[in-house]
Amino acid sequence: MSPVAKDFSTKKLIALAMDDPSSLRSAMDNYQQNRWNTDIYWVLSTDSEVLVSSDDAGNINVGFASILANEGVHWFQHKGEFYLMQAKPVRFVELSGKINAWIVSGVKAESLFNDRLVELTNMHVGIFDFENRLTIGSTFVDYEFLPTSAHNEIGKQSVAGVTYLYTSSKLGDWLQAPVHLVLAKNEADAYLSNQTLRNELFLVLALAAVFAWVAAIIISRGITRPLEQLSRVAKNISKGQYTDQFPSSNAKEVETLSKAISDMQDGIFQREKSINQLAFLMS
Repeated sequence: MSPVAKDFSTKKLIALAMDDPSSLRSAMDNYQQNRWNTDIYWVLSTDSEVLVSSDDAGNINVGFASILANEGVHWFQHKGEFYLMQAKPVRFVELSGKINAWIVSGVKAESLFNDRLVELTNMHVGIFDFENRLTIGSTFVDYEFLPTSAHNEIGKQSVAGVTYLYTSSKLGDWLQAPVHLVLAKNEADAYLSNQTLRNELFLVLALAAVFAWVAAIIISRGITRPLEQLSRVAKNISKGQYTDQFPSSNAKEVETLSKAISDMQDGIFQREKSINQLAFLMS
């Protein structure tokens, strides 16, 4: 809603709302249907009076309006329905700190809690007011699920003979009372998920061990084979059988050893050649 609250044309319509509310109402209806996709809205004056509202919204008393006229997210009960509300201030002069009006819109809480949400999260989700023992919205359709208190860690609650594990965190306020988001999961499914996770972890560790073993074999072969070949080359050199091909390896140490044996062979060959030349000259 921020772009609308900062739009010059919208500000102008709000400023003229007392004399021409229909134009503002038409603009807001258009925003509601094409931009916000919300269920209700109000445009409030700084005195918490309703300038215009959607068909389903209508008038509200000044007390409730003053609660809504605060920037941020609120929960609000209107005509027996709970709504998730958002309020944005309107400033005719953006750089000034003065607020000239409020645009407030909301979506029905029940539209947020459905089977799709359960499928996505693989658990039940609800919004609760623990102080007033009030369910604002919940995916528990057939049974009432109302935890006794907020739990930042893990709590238990039985519903229709089924025990659920749940945790909660604060999510806004309702009539100045804290509202909590609650995530609940069947206890049996939770432990089953835990066992499944352990099994998957064991499988991952087993696969990692197999891969490590295979890698060790491949690496060891890459080292031991060249060493065996170098050993044979060294024995042949000792017998006076020289070679032009020395085994190579990706291992730096094996490659260094191969070069050292090659250099040693060259040295022996050169000394042997010098001795033969000397023997020829002396004969």
